[in-house]
Amino acid sequence: DIAIGSAGLLGIKLPPNFNRPYIAENIADFWRRWHITLSNWLRDYLYFSLPGLRSRWKIFTYLNLIVTMTLGGLWHGPTAGFAIWGLIHGTGLAGVRWLQVLRNNRRPRPEPALRLLRIIVTFNFVCFGWIFFRAQNFTTAWDILDRIGSLTWSFANVTPSFLFILAIAVLAHYVPQNWYKVSLNFYVRTPYYVQAGFLAILAVAIHYVAATGAAPFIYTRF
Repeated sequence: DIAIGSAGLLGIKLPPNFNRPYIAENIADFWRRWHITLSNWLRDYLYFSLPGLRSRWKIFTYLNLIVTMTLGGLWHGPTAGFAIWGLIHGTGLAGVRWLQVLRNNRRPRPEPALRLLRIIVTFNFVCFGWIFFRAQNFTTAWDILDRIGSLTWSFANVTPSFLFILAIAVLAHYVPQNWYKVSLNFYVRTPYYVQAGFLAILAVAIHYVAATGAAPFIYTRF
């Protein structure tokens, strides 16, 4: 959003790069919503360039998805963790593609309960991959998985400010799109001093979050 807005100030129109990825119903849908420009680049300049796609051996379709996403993981850095993250997503994409072939590419609209279940499964699949993406080494990743597997609970790191920010993030991500458009139109129609006050509060809140957060901005590593 910052990149799109900054470019807009200079008269440059950039395409959207994220579209509520955590409402994705499968991993293919996730990559149509997450880092869209990178996804399109990997598809157009890497996946379509790999050999075997026009072969009668359909196995290349699945292998090339895995290879593409593994290399996409290494784009973030030449580490085993990034490679495993890409391998996980490539395997997920290959699995989705295989299921689509079994259904003859038909995409029936599931019932609301089934759709919710698919969103939850996809969300947890993505979060599983993030463990290897964020962990500094395999020991840390294993410790995280071991803690999850122990089924123990701890809220030691959950602060009121964290819960407040998390609540805002969840609301911003899962509210219907038309609600967002209505609120945006309301903001645009408010007087300039109301807009200025809101932006000032937002700037102070961002500064507070940045000052109290222990982790640096992750994309500075890539």
